[in-house]
Amino acid sequence: MSKQPPASKQAAPIARAIDAGFGVMKFTREATAEEASQARNGIVFDSFLSLTLDAAGDQANVANARTRDTVFVDHEGRTYEVGKGVEHALVASDFGRDMTDAYYDSKVYHALMRGALAYMGESHIDTLVLGLPMNHFENKTRVASLQKHYTGTVNLGKGRDVVIGRVLVHPQPFGGYISLGHDLDGINKAIKNYPECGIPKIQAVDELANMNILIVDPGEYTLDWLLMTPGGHAQRVSSAAGDAGRHRVLREIHEIVAAKMERPLGPSFVTDIDRALRNKTPIRIGGRSFDLSGPEFVAAIEKAVEDPVRQLLESLRGADDRIDFIAVLGGSPNEVAAALRKARPYLPVYCPSEGTGQDASLYANLRGFQEWAEAAAALPAQQAA
Repeated sequence: MSKQPPASKQAAPIARAIDAGFGVMKFTREATAEEASQARNGIVFDSFLSLTLDAAGDQANVANARTRDTVFVDHEGRTYEVGKGVEHALVASDFGRDMTDAYYDSKVYHALMRGALAYMGESHIDTLVLGLPMNHFENKTRVASLQKHYTGTVNLGKGRDVVIGRVLVHPQPFGGYISLGHDLDGINKAIKNYPECGIPKIQAVDELANMNILIVDPGEYTLDWLLMTPGGHAQRVSSAAGDAGRHRVLREIHEIVAAKMERPLGPSFVTDIDRALRNKTPIRIGGRSFDLSGPEFVAAIEKAVEDPVRQLLESLRGADDRIDFIAVLGGSPNEVAAALRKARPYLPVYCPSEGTGQDASLYANLRGFQEWAEAAAALPAQQAA
């Protein structure tokens, strides 16, 4: 009997996730050697602003882009420049975003998706998890369309393809819910400030499954909320509101600055305002400096989030009396968390620091999606969902 060759070691399935926001594209990728110390299972979180530049026929732009951290991708016969350095190519009249309910069907979205896939650098992905706002996720035709579009061979342009085995789509706040187990200390600290609620210290992740938790995800364009109960997702009181995200805040600040300058202000400065708010620094425009922490700007920010938070609370239809705690997660959670504390002072509100790096609140949904992708990749296709 001839000796049988040893069985080859099967490569681990490749699992990746993308949290495609109106403001920021978040994605997972393999860690470099320099990033190994901050990686989890060899994976790191990465991001770039959800900006696109139409690069078709713009040879000067292509030449200048060699000095920027960007990628060129093709979609429906056009070439787009996307990535971390695109904001540096914007002129005052550029906006480069799609702030409408049609975003997830738009050329901008599909160009940004291809950009995220290009940054991943994989030729094959076994399982890819994507997210949608609650109101888009409820449209099963849109979910099916997204799965169909990104299952199989996806052409990125410039001779690059990526083959994706299966695509799973979940509501964006669901990713945040999965990621809660990474900061039990932070949740317990928030709950401790509300001794009258009577919730004992949470000792293990499994205990979260027995609680009623409202996940609030303040996005760039939408405000999403998901009520998770011991019985699962409470669909009737979970939803999202369009034109209710951070863009409302940025738009108000943009209008105030333009009024102070007594002249129109180009839409590209919305990105500068966003950066200044996140970094808590003044913004310099047209030879003038504006301190966005001043009373006029703070009042405008508070007013901008009042109506979306009111919509959220009204949609709960009294279910807020059953909530154990609220978790506000995302890239810009602080203003919405403050409004919720003001409107429901008796409910514990957990809101992690926006922070930077791999633990940033910005990556909450993505962190949960990557965990789900890794778990699903280890299961047969019919069991993964």
